[in-house]
Amino acid sequence: MIVLRNQLYLCMAILLCIFPLPLAADQTDLDVYDRQTWMALRYHFQMLTRDSRALPIRILHIGDSHTEAPDFSGRLRKLVQQRFGDSGPGFLQPCNLLDTPQRHLGGGQSYSNWVCMRERKQNKTSGASLGGFAAYNQIPYQFLGYRVFNSNKSGRLILYTDPEVTSHSRFKVFYERVEIAPITHALNGRSFYELPPIGGHLEILSRTGGEMPRLRALNLLHEIPGVSYSIIGIKGASFNILQEWRGETVRLQMSDCRPDLLMLEFGTNDVVAHEFSREAFIKTLRKTEDWIGEYANHAAVLMILPPDLPRHEMPVQENLSILREQIRISAKKNGWIVWDWSHAIENASGSRAGVDKFYSQDGVHLTQAGYLQSANQLFEALWGGL
Repeated sequence: MIVLRNQLYLCMAILLCIFPLPLAADQTDLDVYDRQTWMALRYHFQMLTRDSRALPIRILHIGDSHTEAPDFSGRLRKLVQQRFGDSGPGFLQPCNLLDTPQRHLGGGQSYSNWVCMRERKQNKTSGASLGGFAAYNQIPYQFLGYRVFNSNKSGRLILYTDPEVTSHSRFKVFYERVEIAPITHALNGRSFYELPPIGGHLEILSRTGGEMPRLRALNLLHEIPGVSYSIIGIKGASFNILQEWRGETVRLQMSDCRPDLLMLEFGTNDVVAHEFSREAFIKTLRKTEDWIGEYANHAAVLMILPPDLPRHEMPVQENLSILREQIRISAKKNGWIVWDWSHAIENASGSRAGVDKFYSQDGVHLTQAGYLQSANQLFEALWGGL
């Protein structure tokens, strides 16, 4: 499938040389260092609005608490899927506790006997799960529920558990209270299910209690023209968190996600760290490049530069300038796309002096209006004119 998609993008790029697409109306905040790849991707998005047989597009959006904020990434997902079609929420964290982003789906529901935990220690053989969370049930036969909004379309569900156990033997899947049997399962912690186009309530039943086995993630896709938009937002995360997500489990999960567009939004927590330096961050970016090359080498990459930190003084402001500069250098070398969040906020406010109204009291996070406006700005930068 990856080879076929790459061939498709090559054909698109040739067509674009003959029939170029218009760029977005205002791309002053967007820097494209590989125009051919970017225009081919835009052509693929445009085909979703014109051809009912177009292949679905998959987006994977990873970041820190800015991404965790549903008013930003959730709003962006809504805009994209309203414009190009909805082929599912994609990769999902296992539960909706305080520090997980499940509420993006609008329906993650955690029951009192489920516990969500960070996988800070990697499994020696399989590694941590993508996103670094896992959930387990304290007592047997308790449900974890999700509302699936695409209830009028059939879907495919992948259930990820600890690779040492057979998923279907420890967990059961119910869709509108009807048990769904796996169509395939293996001893790698993955089970595959076909969800019928009925209802909209999905439940995972744990048949055992205790820390093993754990539910590590779900992946819900609809194989129809449209966009699946996976969101992984981790509070306090920096670029280095990607290095925790390595191993065979992440390899399988990224293979299942197969993102056409990988969006990375980090930097805020990097620059406020006392140990930040240009030399150290250059090494961090090299590791990030390696991670992308190993797990998402077929994806177009968008780097979202962090917004300003107006209430921080030196050396944080200097660190922020260094980080943005080095990301642009890496982007130019690797052909990534860069969106400058600070410029977008300034443009939305009308002046440099007016940006404060978009920031919350901590001077780090944005207000609801700030995140919603940012999502609108990014959508227009990426997909305006299509």
